[in-house]
Amino acid sequence: MLIWIRGTLPPEEMHCRILDPSSDFRKHLVKYLEGIHAGDFMSASLKDVEANVREASTLENYQDPTEMLPEAPPPSCLNKECNACNRCSNVNSWWLHFHHVVNALLFRSNIHKCSSTRNKDGSQNKGHVFKGCLDNVYGKCKVRFPRVVYDQTEVNPESGSILMKKTEEWLNTFSYLVTYLLRCNTDVTSLHSGTAIKSVLLYVTNYMTKTSLKMHAVFDTIRLIFNRNPDVVGGSYSNKEKAHRLMTKIVNSLSTKMEMGNPMICMYILGNPDHYKSHTFQVFYWMSFINTARSSWVEKDSHGRKDGPKVDDTLLDSNVVQHEQSDLEELAGNEQSKEKVAILKYNDKFIGLSPVHDYIYRCEALCNMCLYDWVVRCE
Repeated sequence: MLIWIRGTLPPEEMHCRILDPSSDFRKHLVKYLEGIHAGDFMSASLKDVEANVREASTLENYQDPTEMLPEAPPPSCLNKECNACNRCSNVNSWWLHFHHVVNALLFRSNIHKCSSTRNKDGSQNKGHVFKGCLDNVYGKCKVRFPRVVYDQTEVNPESGSILMKKTEEWLNTFSYLVTYLLRCNTDVTSLHSGTAIKSVLLYVTNYMTKTSLKMHAVFDTIRLIFNRNPDVVGGSYSNKEKAHRLMTKIVNSLSTKMEMGNPMICMYILGNPDHYKSHTFQVFYWMSFINTARSSWVEKDSHGRKDGPKVDDTLLDSNVVQHEQSDLEELAGNEQSKEKVAILKYNDKFIGLSPVHDYIYRCEALCNMCLYDWVVRCE
C-alpha cells in the first residue's frame, strides 16, 4: 500500500522545519510518526513474547493467529468517563487480547533470522533453493540486520533524518493495526524525502510489471532441482512418483523466482480481479490516430523521401520544435508502428475494422465531437 496524505508539505519544506529543534511542527510530526508505526513489541520484550507463545502453543485449544481472521472489537461505551460497565470491561478485555495477538504475530512473522536457510551445524539446508541473506562475499546480512536500536526518537541535526524509537534489533518497523489485520510480515515506513519516495515508487512498479522468466533462467532452475535431489532421481520411487515430486519442486522454485506470492496465486485460481479501481478507463489506440493525422501533411523532398509536417521556427522555440518534430518523425517513421486493421467477412465481403475509421466515418449528429470526447463517450 502507498498512502498519500492530502495537504502534506513538500519534502524540501518539511526538511527545513524538521531541522528547527524548537518548532511545533517537529514535535507534532514525531508524535504522529510514533503513533502510526513502531519497531518493538507491545509492552513486552522478545524473551517474554517467546515464552508466552511457546507456553500458549502447548494448550489443547491453541490456534495459530496467522491462520485466523481478526476479531472485531466489541461496541464501546458512550460515556468516556465510565470505565465500569460491561461494555467497558469487554473493550478492555479485547485490547488485552489485541496486545497478545499482535505480539504473537510479530514473533511468528516479523523476526528476521539470517540462519533460516542453514542447518544447526552451519551447512546449507537443501530444502531451500536460495542461500539466504548471508550469500555474499562480505558475509553480512543483505537486509541490514541487526538494526540499530534507539531508546527514544531522535532527529539528526545535520541531515534532518528521523531515527525512530526502536528497542528490538531483529524487527523492522511496522504498524500494530496493520499487523493485526493482515496477519503476515509487513514493513511500514514514512517517506519524508524525495529519494525514499522515488525508491518506493520504483519498487512498487517493479512488482506491478513483472515479466516472465527468461528461458535460460527456467532451464537453470530445472538443472538445480535435478542436482539437489539425487535421492529422488535415483531413488526407489516409481516413475510416476519421481515425476510428481520433481515437477512439484520445479513449479515451487519457478514461482519463487517469479516472486509470485501465495495470495496472488490463490486469487487467480479463485477468479478474483488482480486490481480494484474507482473509475473505468477507455482504451485509446493513439498511434493509429497519429499516423493517420500525420499522413495529411507528409510531403516528399527532392530525393523522393517523405518529410514530416513543416513548422515555422519563428513562431515557436527552436529547441522545442526540433525535439517535437524529431520525436514525431521517429514515431511515425517506425515501420513497426504501422496501423494494423482487423479483417471481417460480412455478406461475402471483406471489411476492415479500425478505431480510426470509426471516428472518421461517424454519423452527422457526432460530427462536431472532438477526438477526446469521442474516445471517452462513444462505443
